Amino acid sequence: MSSHGLKVKSTAGHHIKVIEKTAELLEDNSILNVGNSMRTRRNLDLYGGGAEITEKEAAEYRDFVRAVLRRLESAIFCRIR
Repeated sequence: MSSHGLKVKSTAGHHIKVIEKTAELLEDNSILNVGNSMRTRRNLDLYGGGAEITEKEAAEYRDFVRAVLRRLESAIFCRIR
């Protein structure tokens, strides 16, 4: 992320900036939508005692994140070379 102008520090909201920058770099708003949905559900589960994330949802999120990471890795390494 830093090679693309984003300095992420371990502060409140840093993960939101990573999601936003990833969506911007890959020109894909679904990353922003799904990422924020995942983050919101996780927060409800951890802090609100409300939303339980099922195994199926977790597997879908994992697969989505893996696909995004592959695309992001390709975009970053293409720029560095």
